[in-house]
Amino acid sequence: MSKKITLVLLFIILITPLSSPQIINAYGNRSANLYLTSYDGKVYLGNLSTNINNRSSVFNSSGGYGSSLSTKSIWNQYGLYGSDYSLYSAWNINTLTPPQIMFNKTTIGYVSANPYKLNAIHPAKLWNFAYTY
Repeated sequence: MSKKITLVLLFIILITPLSSPQIINAYGNRSANLYLTSYDGKVYLGNLSTNINNRSSVFNSSGGYGSSLSTKSIWNQYGLYGSDYSLYSAWNINTLTPPQIMFNKTTIGYVSANPYKLNAIHPAKLWNFAYTY
């Protein structure tokens, strides 16, 4: 398992209600099992693979889920999921309905700038975490 995948695993273990063995057994090195959806789970917003060449990764700035121009990106400051004002945005400090972090079809946390949202990571910290290691 690569260092980046291991670190993402450690992060997920810290914010999730699932036990560490459940995550490690199910996650392994399959980063596509870790992904974002809209709060209602109806819109796929990309996976959390730190491989920037992965077309579905939220960290691929040229991809459909990582581009600042994509309608399904948390990095699009004018979009539904990246605006400071949208109720469904990771960047709205007041939202109660930010994007979900999913693991094998189970919600394990949220990406939200709302400091009061439980089990949430700020989108900027998510970005820094992925690119620091």
